[in-house]
Amino acid sequence: MKRLISAVLILTLAFACLALTACNNKNKEEASELTTGFVYEVKKDADGKKYAVATKYTLSTEDSEKVSKGDYSDLMVDVVINEYEVDGEKIPVKEISAGAFTNQLVLRKVTIGENVEKVGLGAFAGCANLKELVLNFVGETKDAVNEKRTLGYLFGTSSFTGGQSAPMVFANGGASTAYYLPTTLKKVTVTGDTLSDYAFNNTSIEAVELTGAIEYIGEGAFMGMTKLTQIKMPSTVKEIGKYAFQNATALYKVDFSAATALTTIYQEAFAGCSMLGYGSNTVALPQSLSKLYDGAFKNCTSLTSIDLTGTQITRIPTACFYGCDKLTEVKYNAGVEVGNDAIPDNN
Repeated sequence: MKRLISAVLILTLAFACLALTACNNKNKEEASELTTGFVYEVKKDADGKKYAVATKYTLSTEDSEKVSKGDYSDLMVDVVINEYEVDGEKIPVKEISAGAFTNQLVLRKVTIGENVEKVGLGAFAGCANLKELVLNFVGETKDAVNEKRTLGYLFGTSSFTGGQSAPMVFANGGASTAYYLPTTLKKVTVTGDTLSDYAFNNTSIEAVELTGAIEYIGEGAFMGMTKLTQIKMPSTVKEIGKYAFQNATALYKVDFSAATALTTIYQEAFAGCSMLGYGSNTVALPQSLSKLYDGAFKNCTSLTSIDLTGTQITRIPTACFYGCDKLTEVKYNAGVEVGNDAIPDNN
């Protein structure tokens, strides 16, 4: 009997060893099969239609080793997140998970397509080599509010090597959150029809292109951007929100040539843009413009002349050009009402 029990025990141990070995071999095989690219999770919406969630970006074992050694220049990629194709079926990507691409150093340019409806907090945290973003909207969703409507939300609040803190205001009154964006990020393109309030404020982005059918430039959207040098207004824009470009101190050129639908520039929209109009860069406001609000161009200290005769302006509001010390010529039509301190005394 004892011999039988011993034999059973020996067989049990043998099978356990074989199972463990098989499991280890399987894990090694799975590790060796890990590929570089996106990982998606397929779900169904309330109507039973499939959609995908981009959950992470993985590297093969070989590529991971190259990154760990700092030898990965050949791995740098430009990627598009919009569709996931599996077994010949194209599934729209509607979400990007929070932290999905954390610390991925091989991402150089990311394009988020029109199918994407939500981007989680810190989706691109620690992407220290990211140079360019193409977005359908800025923030978590198209209709996000407060801190979730800012560019910083996509990068999160954790510091990283190659990151720079940006104290991004997200509400009128100065409430802010410090986000960390890669210092390499120089250009952002917005392809959708919405530009949220405070979208880019206080970041070090150098170039922003608005290629979508945007009608309203959000309140404080470019406020405090000290490296933004020029911008072209889209043909669809109708209103520029208050404080939109306030204290964008490097902004020397605003191209209104296509902005034939622009009617309104709200208060202090360009206040403190101390380089605006510098040199030969004149500010040519469109014919469609009919209303300026208080302090719209306050303290634009490089402005030398402004011509409103081709616009539909009937009133130059209070402090509109206050503090524009070099402004020696302001042209406007007869009958236009001029508010208090609207034009400098040296005019």
